[in-house]
Amino acid sequence: MAKLPLPEEQPVAVNALRNKRSALMGELALYQQECDRIRSEIIHLFDPATDPGELPALRRRVHRTEWFARGE
Repeated sequence: MAKLPLPEEQPVAVNALRNKRSALMGELALYQQECDRIRSEIIHLFDPATDPGELPALRRRVHRTEWFARGE
């Protein structure tokens, strides 16, 4: 990350705050791109015209072991 130039009339603390803001804005842009990518994946997965009632319900499969009889 390149540091912003320090103007002669501004103290070091102001320059540090400017650098921190610059770093945070960079992170924000990165996370915004990630959010946009996830939104596009969601749009591709789910067609807005699809009726959720038409989707079949998933049935739970009971995992049984040989140690227990049925219902134990």
